[in-house]
Amino acid sequence: MFKRINVGYNELALVFKNRDLHKTLDRGTHFITNITGVLDVRIYDTTSPRIKDDDLLRFANHPVFAKLLERRDVRDDQRLIVWQRNRVFEILAGGTYFFWKAKENLNLELITMNSPLLIHDRISEIFSSGDSWTHLRKVTVKNHEKGLLYSDGQYSETLDPGAYAVWSGAARVDVQKVDMRSKQVTLTIGEAFTSDGIEVKVKIGLSFKAIDPLAYFETYENVTSELQRKAHAISRSIIGKHAVSMVLENTSEVTTSLKNALVGQRLGFALEVTDFQILDVATDYSFKRDLASEASETMRAKGSLIKDQVEIERLKGLSNLAGSGLKIKLAEVAASAISQTRSVHVGDRVLSEILSGLRERDKVG
Repeated sequence: MFKRINVGYNELALVFKNRDLHKTLDRGTHFITNITGVLDVRIYDTTSPRIKDDDLLRFANHPVFAKLLERRDVRDDQRLIVWQRNRVFEILAGGTYFFWKAKENLNLELITMNSPLLIHDRISEIFSSGDSWTHLRKVTVKNHEKGLLYSDGQYSETLDPGAYAVWSGAARVDVQKVDMRSKQVTLTIGEAFTSDGIEVKVKIGLSFKAIDPLAYFETYENVTSELQRKAHAISRSIIGKHAVSMVLENTSEVTTSLKNALVGQRLGFALEVTDFQILDVATDYSFKRDLASEASETMRAKGSLIKDQVEIERLKGLSNLAGSGLKIKLAEVAASAISQTRSVHVGDRVLSEILSGLRERDKVG
C-alpha cells in the first residue's frame, strides 16, 4: 500500500517507523509504502534558518537528521550574528544552536567580545535589525565632543566623533561625553584692594575650553569653583598694582594686565582660559558715599567759580570805565587766580581777598 506525501517550499518531512526516525523527505511529491501501517510522517516548517521547534531538536543528534543541520556553540563572551540574504536575521547570545544547512545565502558570524565596542564594517546594517537593540546600544559622539568609554567603572578609551555600537550585557559599559567647545563663566572677584587701599569688587567674564577630555571629566568636576580660585589670586595681584581711579575707569592698562595674566592659564591638563573681559567694577558703600560727596562738592565749587568769573568780568569792565590802571591790574590778577587755582577752597579765599581790595580802592578813588 502506497502513501502519497507532498512536501512544499520551506518544508521538510520526517518519516518515522515504529516511532523511530527513519528518513527525511525534501520538497516534492513522494510515495512511500506502508504495508504494515506503522509509518508516521510529520511535516515541519523550515522558513526560519534556525531550528526552534523542540520536537525537531530532539533529533538534532540523530544520524539521519544531523546531516541536515549545522551546529553552533556560542560562549557567554560571544555573540552569533545570523546573516540571511545579506541582512541580519538575528543576533544570539551564549548557547547551542542548530541551523538548516540547505538554507541559501546563510552566513553565521561568530564574534568574541574582546572590547566593549563592536567594530564592524557593516555596523549600519547590523543596527537596521530590530534584534540588534537587544544586544547592542548605539552611541553617537558629535563633532564638538569626545567620548570617554568606561567598562565596569574603568576608563577604556577616548572616542572621536562618530557612531559606535556598544555591547550590552557583557560588562557595565558607559560613555561619558565631553563638550570640547569654548564655554563662558562669570566670576566676581571680591576683597581685592587697589594700590591706594580701596576695596573693590570686579565682575569678569572668562571663556575656557577643555584640553584633555579625560582630565577635564575626572579631575575638575566643578570647573567654575576651580576657575574662581585661580582667577581670584591672579586678579587680586594685578588690581593691587593700580590705583582705584584706574580700576574704576576700566583703563586699557588694567584690562590688558588682567588679560595677559589670565588668558592662556591652564588648570592642570584639564582646561585652558581662552578669553577675558571686565564686566563691572564696584566699591563698598562708604567709598561710594565719599565719591558722591566729592562729586557734589566739585559741582558746587564749579558753580561758585562761574559766578566769580562773571563778577571778575564785571569788575574789569568797571575798571576800564574808571580808567584806573591799578584796578585793571587787580582785576587781571583776580581772573588769573580764579582760572588757575586747583583748590576750590584756596580759590574762594584768593577771590575774596582780591574782591575786597578792589572794593576798598573803589571807595578811595
